[in-house]
Amino acid sequence: MMVVTLPARGQRRGDRGFSLLEIVLVVSLIGILTLLALPSYQGVMLKAHRTEAIAQLMQAVACQERTRAGRGAYDIRLCLPAASRHYRFSYSKTDSMAFYRVEAHPLGVQARDPCGSISLDATGRRFVSAPDATASLCWAGR
Repeated sequence: MMVVTLPARGQRRGDRGFSLLEIVLVVSLIGILTLLALPSYQGVMLKAHRTEAIAQLMQAVACQERTRAGRGAYDIRLCLPAASRHYRFSYSKTDSMAFYRVEAHPLGVQARDPCGSISLDATGRRFVSAPDATASLCWAGR
């Protein structure tokens, strides 16, 4: 004759919860996925902040061109974009005021951007300060 033992009350087979091995496995998997995704996310954020700075540089150049059309000369006291959490903006000029360059200098975490400082001059030429970066790559067709 066969004897069947029933589990005690409240101790059914499916009610035991997760084992330590299962928990360690899930936590390890989450850690690995985070290690893979975080650098990619940070790269995308650096590029997004750079794109925002490029838009502000282009607005400053357009403002300078409107100033020159109306007054006959550039005025670097006008049209400077406000500093943001990621970039500080400045003008570099010549004595003749016939030429200028508006620059965006990275701040904080944005200093890790491989392009470094980006700038745009009165003739529309684009520049980057990082020696290993190219303007065409950092400006990405803008």
